[in-house]
Amino acid sequence: VYEEDALYLVELIENTHPCFTLDDIPDDYIEKKESYLENSKLVEDIEQFYNESAKYLCSLKDGHTSLYSQEVIDPHVLQVLWYSDGKELYLCDEEGKPSNIKVLQIGGMDVQQIFNVISSYQALENDSAIKRAYRTSIKRAHYLQMAGVICDFDDCLLLTLDNGKTMEVDWTMDESISATYEEARYQQNISWEMLGDVFYIDQNLCSIDDPNLEPTCSALKTALSDGVTKVIYDVRGNKGGNSAACYSILESMGMIPPMMGSIIRISELAKETYPS
Repeated sequence: VYEEDALYLVELIENTHPCFTLDDIPDDYIEKKESYLENSKLVEDIEQFYNESAKYLCSLKDGHTSLYSQEVIDPHVLQVLWYSDGKELYLCDEEGKPSNIKVLQIGGMDVQQIFNVISSYQALENDSAIKRAYRTSIKRAHYLQMAGVICDFDDCLLLTLDNGKTMEVDWTMDESISATYEEARYQQNISWEMLGDVFYIDQNLCSIDDPNLEPTCSALKTALSDGVTKVIYDVRGNKGGNSAACYSILESMGMIPPMMGSIIRISELAKETYPS
């Protein structure tokens, strides 16, 4: 039923994605494509096709080329605060800060096995992407069910912890209720402070519209003119954004950001979508 759709997606990707123009195709792409086309002959519903397509796109190892559909993805998420360091999953305490209590199982399924499922369907390009997926996607019923977790939305789900205890967690369809410690912490995209004789900048999102960007740049310039010679520019956990925000920080230190070239391709998909 979905074989023609799969062929269309493959053609679309191979005529659009820059890795094919640059001849920088991932080593396992051909194998994943062939598997996708074969499996598309067997899928019976839109959710199965969605999952197979997501796995195929994951072979590109490009976080910007992915699927997300509220019509297909089950909206239920676990109402729990936890944190991942990219390797393990830890509960947060009552203040929303990471504790040392490790979550071993969710609904009787090992957390590591669920991590593996998420990695198979999402292109996790770097440490920041891994940490984010392991703390947010693992809450979604969609991924839990694919990992084999039985999800009864009328009942709680049981967590098994490394302190010998268990914990019951409710479901919600309001993701804002299920906000994590890091997401709340990173609401302030950029901030600064003096740590002794060091000017410390913490930037968690690159946004040129951030109201704290200009004051940070101004404070940095003042500190340098007053004789400060040590600066820490901390971008750990930064989700990305507009690199012009980073240029502003560098320029405040009298540095000239390197110029980078680019090639602009207008794909057939773009022409069809934006004919003007």
